[in-house]
Amino acid sequence: MQGKKQNFGKRMEINFKDHTEEYRKKLKIGQEYQDFITRDLMNHGICFTNYNSKKYQCKFGENSAGIEIKCDLKLEKTGNLYIETKEKSKAMNPYFVQSGIYRDDNTFIYIIGNYKKYWLFSKKTLIDLHKSERYKEVKIPTSQGYLLPIGDANDYCMKYHIPKESHESDLSENSPPSANLKTSNLKNC
Repeated sequence: MQGKKQNFGKRMEINFKDHTEEYRKKLKIGQEYQDFITRDLMNHGICFTNYNSKKYQCKFGENSAGIEIKCDLKLEKTGNLYIETKEKSKAMNPYFVQSGIYRDDNTFIYIIGNYKKYWLFSKKTLIDLHKSERYKEVKIPTSQGYLLPIGDANDYCMKYHIPKESHESDLSENSPPSANLKTSNLKNC
């Protein structure tokens, strides 16, 4: 924790020297997904700035719009969305800290999904669903959360969206940038 006391309920200090290769791989996947969602939302006229530095993320949140973006690559296999509630930077840390829907920052919208589809939720709705104790709790060495079945996600989300452009088309070197700016309507749940 880089010489700082652990402050429960606040964002943890990140010391990248201590992170495993697996953590760095997941971080890269998450950052690329965040870029994909940011671009997709921009195609619908929703523009914001993502904060990358520890200083700005701790002070203002993930971005200027108050949107938390989470990639769940297992949703197709499990039929659930994993909604994080607590985290640790390393499994050997003794304590979890509030994160995801309970992190104390500017977040009020929570986006979760994969490259084929994603859901937009009110952060408050996800907290209320967690407090209902209706959903299976999951604890792994560095994260805690609950599983929200896709059917319930469809019932409780603000919006459900299937991007017109795939992740691969965003990265295509052969198409001009304007070719990737097609839009579609965000669907109500």
